[in-house]
Amino acid sequence: MDATHINYPAFVMDYWVRNNLRASAAPTQSGTAPTGLTVTAATQTSVSLSWNPVADASSYNVYRNGDKVGSSTSTAYIDSGLIAGTTYSYTVTEVDPSAGESAQSSPVSATTQSSFACTETTATNYAHVQAGRAYDSFGIAYAAGSNQNMGFDNVFYVNTLAETKAGYYIIGDCP
Repeated sequence: MDATHINYPAFVMDYWVRNNLRASAAPTQSGTAPTGLTVTAATQTSVSLSWNPVADASSYNVYRNGDKVGSSTSTAYIDSGLIAGTTYSYTVTEVDPSAGESAQSSPVSATTQSSFACTETTATNYAHVQAGRAYDSFGIAYAAGSNQNMGFDNVFYVNTLAETKAGYYIIGDCP
């Protein structure tokens, strides 16, 4: 065997034999994929999931964004240690010791709660525009983000603006 003419199948087989390696069968994929996967709750750092039971399932594997993050022997799971204000995609598989792992369920998306705290500011429309909570267009003040009409941009009109997320203001109080 020289550098220009290598018998790759023989080369690979020789390597496997010398290193006592064996080919393994691909994991079996059978059983029934769970249905009814839903998000039951979401906090800033966790997502709670539930799904319908599958007959003969010994456990379930939970996948976030395609990666296995845990398993459960019940039809519920809480995924914790997440980042606030982030969207995740989840699927679940059923595990049956005699049949192997099923295909993945239909995906469901969950968004953790934002860590942003709503704040309210009452001021004249002129002060809101100067502070960047609103903008002026042809003498009319509009709330930044929501674009709600606040009336004339002057010191005679007063509004309360609630910042519901960073840079997004609505007229009125925090929800």
